[in-house]
Amino acid sequence: MNARNQRLLGLLLLIPVAVLVAWFLATHERVPRDIYKPFQGEARYNTLFALERALVAHGMRADSRATLGSVAQLGDADLLVLGTDVRTLGETQVDELLAWMKRGGRLLFALPRGSEGRGGPLLDRLHLATVEHFDCLHWAPSPAVAVATSTDDSDDDEEYDDEPLWCTSTRFTTDDGKEDSFAWLWGNADTGWLFGRHARGRGSWTVAAELDFLGNAALEQPHNTALAWQLLAPLAPNGVVHLVYSADVPPFHVLLARAGWPILLPVLLALIAWLWSRGQRFGPLLPLPPPHRRALLEHVRAAGAFAWRRARGVALHDALARRVLGAAQRRRPELLALEGDALARALAEDAGVTPEAARHALAPASLAQPQEFLSAIRTLTEIDARHDR
Repeated sequence: MNARNQRLLGLLLLIPVAVLVAWFLATHERVPRDIYKPFQGEARYNTLFALERALVAHGMRADSRATLGSVAQLGDADLLVLGTDVRTLGETQVDELLAWMKRGGRLLFALPRGSEGRGGPLLDRLHLATVEHFDCLHWAPSPAVAVATSTDDSDDDEEYDDEPLWCTSTRFTTDDGKEDSFAWLWGNADTGWLFGRHARGRGSWTVAAELDFLGNAALEQPHNTALAWQLLAPLAPNGVVHLVYSADVPPFHVLLARAGWPILLPVLLALIAWLWSRGQRFGPLLPLPPPHRRALLEHVRAAGAFAWRRARGVALHDALARRVLGAAQRRRPELLALEGDALARALAEDAGVTPEAARHALAPASLAQPQEFLSAIRTLTEIDARHDR
């Protein structure tokens, strides 16, 4: 093939390829799509990592750590966000925090869950008590302003079906007459308060039912972001925001159920299949095997029938007659001196049979006849049985 033909063949092959490319570009459109990947790096264990990055992006200084550490490192214009359980604070740390707030520090913390009646030193010093009451707040969809409405004050929840919810089962109460000293409270005195802000010296403290809306994934929702800015404000330009996140590790069985189910499920199916293959099959009941037994009577009868067929009737009769006479003579030695009719009469008297039957049993006329043989054997057996009694 010359060079010209090769070029023509290449052009012919390019035509369907060009048509396919033109059809693809005409019928398909490039559309961007967001793919959410699992958290990586510090975001995997730091639940306040997104909040820290957001504060830094807005020009604030922020740092995050897993423990509070020393309160002396906090500045007078700083903000401390405690995402950990406040019941872990000791008396010394609580005293230092209260003194730091008097100098101008600001504290934001959440109520400990499941702590009704045992709030810890910090809540006791602030005259707060936790109560259990489940409720949800409906947030307005506006990303700029978050307006919360409690479900307790609404008789018809259908109008909030499309609005985001923020639910909690923990609230707080304060001592009688202390509500007026709060700069801001949200909730009611009957079921408990959800949010509260109270001044202390030059600083203040803010309590929330929970701070889950500050988490990495939760901050993607506009209503959570608006609420976060409301609680963090006002932010001092020369202050630092200290974020203490919770480093609690879920129990092993929880981690196993969350991350290990892709492996546990096929292993469980394989185990069930193995048990099914090794299990006992249920079918019709089999009859019980016959018990082992010694058929002596059958053997004796078979031996007698064999001897009779071999014309050994005389031998069978003589053996039985000797046995009967021997047993009778051992019981009555005087029978040794008797013979013939006298012996027959003596045996008949002891056994209760007629003398003729006894005489016939001892000396039958013809043992070749079955009736004669059976009659003699029967009488001898009866005599033997009577003497054994």
